[in-house]
Amino acid sequence: MTLPRTLFVTISFLLFVPFIGHAQQPASAIDSIPSPEQLLQTDSVPLETTDRTFREAKYKGLRKRYQTIEGVVMVGVVNNKGEVLLKEPGRWTPPGGSVQPGEDWAAAARRIIKQQTGVPAAITKPVLVEKMIFRNRNNNEDQFSAYILHLQAAFTEEPDSITQQPGFKWFSNIPPDAHPNHIKHIKLYLQ
Repeated sequence: MTLPRTLFVTISFLLFVPFIGHAQQPASAIDSIPSPEQLLQTDSVPLETTDRTFREAKYKGLRKRYQTIEGVVMVGVVNNKGEVLLKEPGRWTPPGGSVQPGEDWAAAARRIIKQQTGVPAAITKPVLVEKMIFRNRNNNEDQFSAYILHLQAAFTEEPDSITQQPGFKWFSNIPPDAHPNHIKHIKLYLQ
């Protein structure tokens, strides 16, 4: 049995239509990410513990800040050339910011990237859960911990304006003036 030509063309078109208009959204985009504690229970994301000691005034400021937020996301936005977008607040770092109470971690990352770059991004995967242990230099027993979730992302629109924004630049390697605390994270995003 042969199909009439018009029916064949119609079926072919209907099979093709779902792919039109989706070129900007990465196939592996993630809408939601559970808390770092829940993410660690899946064994799909590595955990790294970082221990830092601060002078008392800085420590108290950090403790006060972290009491008002869920944690922090750092985002490695990678383009189709494999370059990572970094910002320069003195030294090159990945963009990132605070996760507000009750906010989904992927939603926070999208919000932060949009606020900082003006371009929407899709979160493609979590790459690292970092448990930060903050210690008071004057009293080593005085400590608290918080999570930083490192995510990889891609822009959902052509990011022409990014390179014109002061303080942002694409890198294919770790810049010599990268912030020392973030060199390992930049390496992770460039893999």
